[in-house]
Amino acid sequence: MLRFDDNVIVNGAGADFTVFENAFLAFNGATLTIERPFADPAIVSVSQDGTTWHTFSCQLTTNPGAGIFYPGCAGVYPVLSNANNPNTPHASIPTQGDIGDLIGLPLVPAPAPGGAGGDSFDLADVGLAWARYVRVQDANYVTGDPYGPTNAGADVDALTAIHSVPSTDANGNGVPDQVE
Repeated sequence: MLRFDDNVIVNGAGADFTVFENAFLAFNGATLTIERPFADPAIVSVSQDGTTWHTFSCQLTTNPGAGIFYPGCAGVYPVLSNANNPNTPHASIPTQGDIGDLIGLPLVPAPAPGGAGGDSFDLADVGLAWARYVRVQDANYVTGDPYGPTNAGADVDALTAIHSVPSTDANGNGVPDQVE
């Protein structure tokens, strides 16, 4: 569980935060094209108070032919942002498109889907205007992905707020001033 202290995530236009896990894309050595992701699906929940949780729908299903891989889960889209490389997208820029959009593309030149990668979430999907806490739980699901019959489990690298406001609460009612 992660608690935001100096700021809180707020519901804005589109995605509000992104979870970065070490998922990666497999490739076909014969055709030099991108294949399905090696994913460690995780279930994401958010809370305003650390007690009442709102869980995003994580569907542990795939349909490779349709480009569908664990919709609504974290741990699916590879990380494209790199703080040590200014030529990569900033972590606060959500990726446009689905992971399925990359399947079948050639490895060279590497596709540039735009955005930081990772899996982004919109607070509107769980009916919240803001959240202070984010919980990421391994889905404990055997994926059978290309590099072995089991996945290693979710191991989150980072989380970024795309839309946030300071967490100041002058009247002490538990709701950030800029959200009231």
